[in-house]
Amino acid sequence: MKKNLIFFIFLGVSLFAKQSISVSILPQKYFLEQIAENTLDINVLVPPGASPATYEPKPRQMEELEKSDIYFAIGVPFERVWLKKFKEIFPKLQIVKTQEGVEKIAMKSHNPHSHDDKKILDPHIWLDPILVKIQAKNMVKALIKKYPQNKALYEKNLNAFNKKLDNLDAKIKNILKNKQGKTFLVYHPSWGYFAKRYGLNQQAIEIEGKKPRSKDLQKIINEAKEKNIPSILVQRQFSQKSAKVIASQINGKVISIDQLSPKWEEELIRTAKILEKTLK
Repeated sequence: MKKNLIFFIFLGVSLFAKQSISVSILPQKYFLEQIAENTLDINVLVPPGASPATYEPKPRQMEELEKSDIYFAIGVPFERVWLKKFKEIFPKLQIVKTQEGVEKIAMKSHNPHSHDDKKILDPHIWLDPILVKIQAKNMVKALIKKYPQNKALYEKNLNAFNKKLDNLDAKIKNILKNKQGKTFLVYHPSWGYFAKRYGLNQQAIEIEGKKPRSKDLQKIINEAKEKNIPSILVQRQFSQKSAKVIASQINGKVISIDQLSPKWEEELIRTAKILEKTLK
């Protein structure tokens, strides 16, 4: 009797235990929550305030990664080194590149004559709602293959999420409908896909940690004055020092935004409203 009780307790735990999944950044967790509801335990490697360009996983995160069935990559810089290491350390870990199928664009350099910068592809594909549909599809494909018992749930939620993304896209288009062709100034060039989708031009101060030279900085200041750009958007993960120098020269202000916000949808709308208010 006691053995039977232990067996049924174990069986119950097994049936209702959540599957463990790892992702690179917080917006991916939001996407998975829309798709899988509460069926997954989601381990996020890059914590709030950290940069995916320079991040190195902590021992505790590696422990969580060991428990994971799937790692959903997205193409951020730290993955270049760490994905190979993850595969070597955890050979059973399935790595899924959710960026597959996304047409990448080049990150525009602050120095148009630099041959080093112009070939860098922009990894910030999660800031365009329509491109997120591709990423979500890749996630669902991998989840169904791994957990076929949840196929109906994943497919139903993917359809609902796609509609939500279309509504978000329409909402942002409406907010920015009178700002076509306008240029906004941002510290790190993470909003390229967003700018392309909504007909804006992104002017960046730095790219991949490379600060502008003095003459490039002066050029940015001159262009900002010329185009009457009143503010500089600085991502939470970066210092505001250079931006404040430029802001003082153009009589503008620095506005903080968060490209890695866990409240992904809210932050996109908030950023769109900031641009609608500040672009002249």
